[in-house]
Amino acid sequence: MIESGSISLLRPDHSLEILHGAALPEEVRAVLPELAGKRPAARKMGERLLASAPVGAAGWAIWLFEKMPEDTSLPDLLKAVQKQSLEMVPQPAPPPAENPAKDMLDAAATAAPVPRKNRIPLFLSSLMTNGAYGEPFVARMRAGKARKFWFGNRTHADAADELRQIAAAQSKAGASLVVFKADAVEEDALDGALLCQKLGVGTLALQLPEDPKNGFAFFATDPKPGAENGLPDAPALIDLLQRGGKAAGKRPASWRRAIFWTALIALVIFLAWPVPLKISSTGQSIPASAVTAALTTGAYLEQTMVRPGDEVRAGDILATFRSPELEQQKAEEELNEMVEKINAQEALAQGNYAEFQLAEQRGSISTLRLKQLAEKIDQLTVRAPVDGRVTDALPVGMRGRYIQPGMAVAEIQDNAKFDLLVEVAGLDAPLLKPGQQGQVYFRGLSEEIYPVEVMSEPVLRQDQNTGTSYLEMRARIVGGDQEKLLVGLSGFVKIEVGQEPNIVALTRYAVEYVRLFVWKYLGLHV
Repeated sequence: MIESGSISLLRPDHSLEILHGAALPEEVRAVLPELAGKRPAARKMGERLLASAPVGAAGWAIWLFEKMPEDTSLPDLLKAVQKQSLEMVPQPAPPPAENPAKDMLDAAATAAPVPRKNRIPLFLSSLMTNGAYGEPFVARMRAGKARKFWFGNRTHADAADELRQIAAAQSKAGASLVVFKADAVEEDALDGALLCQKLGVGTLALQLPEDPKNGFAFFATDPKPGAENGLPDAPALIDLLQRGGKAAGKRPASWRRAIFWTALIALVIFLAWPVPLKISSTGQSIPASAVTAALTTGAYLEQTMVRPGDEVRAGDILATFRSPELEQQKAEEELNEMVEKINAQEALAQGNYAEFQLAEQRGSISTLRLKQLAEKIDQLTVRAPVDGRVTDALPVGMRGRYIQPGMAVAEIQDNAKFDLLVEVAGLDAPLLKPGQQGQVYFRGLSEEIYPVEVMSEPVLRQDQNTGTSYLEMRARIVGGDQEKLLVGLSGFVKIEVGQEPNIVALTRYAVEYVRLFVWKYLGLHV
């Protein structure tokens, strides 16, 4: 279990119950309403860290840490806090769904008599009225890809791209029924948890068809307990709706031709209509500016005084080192200096003025060398060059190891501004230019959206560990409360790169895939 100075339960009526440790200070109680959100949240208060996690109808678990736990990133800490909070606070069992299978059949019976194009929307609308499946929506799967979506309403339509990725991944894995939870902390469930957080729901159920790559996939947000029992039949029921007979009554041929040409013209207008073109990718937070404190002479690490996240002032000790070689040289020069002083006294007593001057000169050289060695030994105590926050430092586990000259002892962020290192796809790289605007939201801070600005064009990098090459660009976070951010947070970035006709925006990835396939088939270099 994570060690915390205090754990309290904030109830919906804002009353507090102490679960572990001491009572919360007054200054901490004052900010608790700001942390009572739908998702885990964190706030720094000086050296302290305050974290909250929703625990259903019981309220919110409030954790007070006297300092940021060592060797733990903020997203991992929030996931652990959420998991342990749910284990500590008992959750009331919600009422079970009455008859989910009957709800499905009633909705299908309502939709069957209407024209085919309206059946799925009406089917979803009827299910929403029954309430067993929260907000349901449907995707048509072809060759393992979600090609088209139908939504009960438009609340979650802006998450279509993320829903396509989830459906494609589960189709490739050959899954049948998958349930994602917003509080999941397992590594293979993080993408589903992040999607639940973006949708603002606790649970997202995905039922794929019998052939996971082709057919209709059925989604439901926050289904009632027991409602999953009706999900396996949903894809086949929707398929039957779409393949069923036409609605009663036939339009004359002239009407069909008019409808056909109207639809064709509307399609042409739709494909030619200019829309904003947005590029999506992932990024990692880094300091906008930082100063590195480095070791000037090779030495052995004795003690490191700081850890990432610590606040330091200029002149504070970051780490201490020891160099047996410099200490031996100093001892030898001290001996040389003493010997030359004795030689000079003997030469003066014997009246040998030339030997006296020579001994004095050698003694002065030894004194100068001693001063230089003292300066080098003093530099083995590495101090902070500026005020700021430590973003990287030698770990405690390296104590006693030899550190090469020039190696960074600590990196200090000298202001509260952050940049992003964004990985870029080869197809998107030519469209990205400095000055373009976008947005980013981070895992663990998904309620906060930060505006960003592209600072550089994409450049080619190489991973030193694997040798693989990738494209990377730098963007600056230009707004928002950056005091909440930490170095190393991963986020989802969207950059607007101009406007293109709908047909270009919708087919650019397909055209690029065909181009690469043809070039490789013909044996050409890409």
